[in-house]
Amino acid sequence: CRGNHPRSIDRPASVSVSVAVRPVTSLFFGREKKIKYERPWHDPQFMQDSAPAEVEQWLLSLMQHARKNAEERGIRCTDSSSNTTPIVYFDEDFDLDAMAYLRVLEAYARSNTPGSPQKAEYWIGILERHYSAAMDVFLATYGKHADSGAIDEASIEGDRDSQAESPFASLAKRNKTTKAVPKNKTTSTNKGNREKQARNNTQRDTAASIVRNLQPTVECYNAIIEVWGHDKELISVVRSRRWLSKLEDEEKNAAKNTSLLRSPLGPNADSYDLYLLSCSRGLGKQQKIHIERAEEAEQILEYRLSQDAPPAIRPTTESFNYVLRAWTRCRKEMSVAGKCMDLVLRMESIQKEFLLAEEKGGNAAEEWKQHVSPNTKTYTMALDGWMIKAGLKADKWRSNQLAINNKFRQQARKRSRGELSQAKATMASDHGRQDDGTKEMEKAETILKYIRDLDTIGHTDVRATVIAYNILLSGWARLANELRQDVPLKSEKLLHDMIALAESGNEKAAPDVVSFNAVIKAWGRTKRENSADRCEYWLNKMIDANHYNNYYDKNFIVKPNVQTYNLCMDAHLQLSDAARVQDLIMEMDGTD
Repeated sequence: CRGNHPRSIDRPASVSVSVAVRPVTSLFFGREKKIKYERPWHDPQFMQDSAPAEVEQWLLSLMQHARKNAEERGIRCTDSSSNTTPIVYFDEDFDLDAMAYLRVLEAYARSNTPGSPQKAEYWIGILERHYSAAMDVFLATYGKHADSGAIDEASIEGDRDSQAESPFASLAKRNKTTKAVPKNKTTSTNKGNREKQARNNTQRDTAASIVRNLQPTVECYNAIIEVWGHDKELISVVRSRRWLSKLEDEEKNAAKNTSLLRSPLGPNADSYDLYLLSCSRGLGKQQKIHIERAEEAEQILEYRLSQDAPPAIRPTTESFNYVLRAWTRCRKEMSVAGKCMDLVLRMESIQKEFLLAEEKGGNAAEEWKQHVSPNTKTYTMALDGWMIKAGLKADKWRSNQLAINNKFRQQARKRSRGELSQAKATMASDHGRQDDGTKEMEKAETILKYIRDLDTIGHTDVRATVIAYNILLSGWARLANELRQDVPLKSEKLLHDMIALAESGNEKAAPDVVSFNAVIKAWGRTKRENSADRCEYWLNKMIDANHYNNYYDKNFIVKPNVQTYNLCMDAHLQLSDAARVQDLIMEMDGTD
């Protein structure tokens, strides 16, 4: 059906295609099943690969086609200078609907071009005005009470004068199917009245269907939330919240606004997930804002888990992952690890509840729980939470330990040799007892081991990937300092494990340049006499493994990048070896 897409106003005839057919291959029977769509743009794949400007031009051509049809029927437009003026007439060939607008909104949601959110809001505004105009035309044609009952001929006649000055009065006159009965004219028979009433009701139902099809759907508003969720401006979260709140308000007012022209509207699971995505992006540098976003995301999740929540908004695995991601953006918050573990345990509990219910025969009200199961992202972000806490503790411990060492050096001259030896022994004992983040890193390693175990037994949703290993390597690099000179050895062991896993077949765990840089960074932070040499050892290993002589030898050691050289140079600067820094700069200039 893509070949029939109207792309310009010069091809309005192609818009009149009423049915689109798309073949779908069955995985079970190996044959094609044809899905029929009332309009070509009702197909979710319609113009999916097209740029927003192309989809927008297509919609404008569709609106222009409706305008030409209106002119042929003698329907006066309210403003002929604008191509986006709402045009409504009640006929079978009127094919503008909310789905046509949705294709434009989805195109902008897929696009990362600047100004996409503003463009999307512009089009949702046109759609809302189009729907409002359609309601006005309907009421002007069939009477103000027609949307809640049968057509009232008296109300139509009585409303004629009040609607005369409406900008849509010409459309109302065009669509009016009955004429006022003169007082001096004899009424028709009862049979004729019934037939006439039946025709009027049929025409009214057709008109009401056209109006309902122009009502913005939850998918339209979800597209707006999504396009703001991809925007990098700080206001994007506020704008996403604004459209989610609109859906929530529509849901609250649904019981009050019962109408033939309005379908119930409210947020669904995608609405909340898209807003959680926006909250979890960590925009801005203010820690306070990040914490507020994470707390709001958690409150939304709790509401969706409550007994009062509608079944349509129940959370999924991605819902939990968005909240986890929001908390991991709070890089200076000590409680992140606990928050993440609580969420992971909650997911595992829900998963267990579903499995137990399945053994007992299942419960329809609990079916949503089958969509909640921790996956690779879940455990990786929990691992990251422990790394955050470990890094904060390590920084605090290092500051306290340096203060103790400075105080010790200042008082060293005043002490005797025996007192000096006793003080050194006490400081060494304190060094071992201090909370320097090692315990948190060990818990992170436990999670990584659990991921490996699940991967080994064939758990398809949980895989040991390079991302989890890199988070752990970055954590150890943060713990490395002149007081913890043993940390780089832990990093090297982890890197060797990654290479071994990749060589054994799990190439998703193969180290990348970030992995090697984390090991080099750990060595550079220790300021040992051989720390710079160890940094260069790994740099040379990366260079040699990718030399043209070893081009055809398969290995899992990647090429160094600029940051790799910078970390090596920084290690030499820590040891005041400026000459070697200059040599590395020349070597880097000589590389590809």
